[in-house]
Amino acid sequence: MSYDVPAGPPSLPQAPPPPPPPPDGVLAPVLVAFDPPAPQSRGTVLIRFLMVLPHIIVLCALGIAAGVIAFISWFAALFTGQLPAFAAGFLTGYLRWQTRVYAYSMMLTGVYPPFTLEDAPYPVRVVTLPGRLNRLAVFFRFILLIPAWFVTAIAGLGAYTIVAFVAWLIVLIRGSMPDSLHQAYAAVLRYTSRSYGYHLMLTSAYPGGLFGDSADSAYAPPGFPPPPGFGPPPGFGPPPGFGPQPGFGPQPGFPPAPGFPPPGNPASDEGFTPAPGFPPPGAPAPDPGFASAEPGFPPPPGYAPPPGGPPGNPWLLVLSSGARKLVGWFLVIGVLVLAGIIAVNVAAAGNAVTRAEAYNSLQASANTINAASESAGNSIQACTTQSCAQKYDQRLATAYTALATSVQGIAMPNSQDSATAAKVVADANKVAGIFHQLATATSATQYRSIASDPANANTLTTLRNDFDDLKSALTP
Repeated sequence: MSYDVPAGPPSLPQAPPPPPPPPDGVLAPVLVAFDPPAPQSRGTVLIRFLMVLPHIIVLCALGIAAGVIAFISWFAALFTGQLPAFAAGFLTGYLRWQTRVYAYSMMLTGVYPPFTLEDAPYPVRVVTLPGRLNRLAVFFRFILLIPAWFVTAIAGLGAYTIVAFVAWLIVLIRGSMPDSLHQAYAAVLRYTSRSYGYHLMLTSAYPGGLFGDSADSAYAPPGFPPPPGFGPPPGFGPPPGFGPQPGFGPQPGFPPAPGFPPPGNPASDEGFTPAPGFPPPGAPAPDPGFASAEPGFPPPPGYAPPPGGPPGNPWLLVLSSGARKLVGWFLVIGVLVLAGIIAVNVAAAGNAVTRAEAYNSLQASANTINAASESAGNSIQACTTQSCAQKYDQRLATAYTALATSVQGIAMPNSQDSATAAKVVADANKVAGIFHQLATATSATQYRSIASDPANANTLTTLRNDFDDLKSALTP
């Protein structure tokens, strides 16, 4: 009897069968299967952000359509308790396309994503099992999603910022992504897809599994043993000590039962019919990762077991200890990045308030000095003696000193504005000094000399220019 072992991996089918529905009382989350890390072309890694641009454009258009369909479907689900079939198909296809593009962008695979909503053969596969929806949960969907979106945002900020650049360098130099990093990114992407799937009402299962699955997960798709409690109850096996009694084998002269080797020749395969999917005794074992050609146990379509996961079941993502630590670091980095963003926004908001306040204070000072200058100027024009003019010159000296003090006391939003304000203060003090010299001149010649000095005129011009610059910089 011959036993054929395939020489290579099975070909990917065009329509892989979906997993069966979960047991009663168990909610089926959005399922995402990942191929193990594989070598990638460094050329495409280098320009990966350009490679995904066509998909991003398409996803923008699909996102608008998905938003409209999800809005309409929300009302349908609220009244009927389930998603319309056409909506479930389109939204699943949109989520599948989006997940594939994200996986390619995150360098989880080097295979270019297909332009299709269908479940095409790809190293990252998404399957949803839409079912009955809780109407109350549908009504409060956005409120219920707040914790999940928060976790998604934190994990995304940690995984897609500084770490993303480091991961890109690693893949660019190494040609592939390390197993632990691949698993950690897969966990973050799967959680993101589950959050979107819950948002789109493709499942009633709340997003979970950020730190991977355990071997006794409540929902075990094909290729994995049932969870505890789904097998025979304890105590229903044969009682201890009740095995075959000594001497009770096949009686002499009776042929062996079909499928059992004859007595005394356990290695022989005469009369032995192997169970479907199992090789006969003595046949060579298939290579690791390749399924038997015998019927009965077809492998999951085109998917090898994920690193650290249960053999033969790509739907469960069991993370290694290193991958779990990386996911934890993603969250820590995400919290720090979020805190930095909040601090920058608070500082910007504070600067905006300070800028408006500084502008208003500066405008008030400008109104004061303008009123004082206009009043003193008119009065000086009406004077017929030097002593009369000097009285109003002293008032102007006091007004410009007050202007310098006022501008110096205004809180500026940044160092550049503070430097301009310091120039205005210095200019105002110089002008105040000029008017004080005029007010204390002892002769008409000295008075005219000070008033006609070009340097003093330039000081007045400089004050006006610096004041206007500060005012423009603080304009809201």
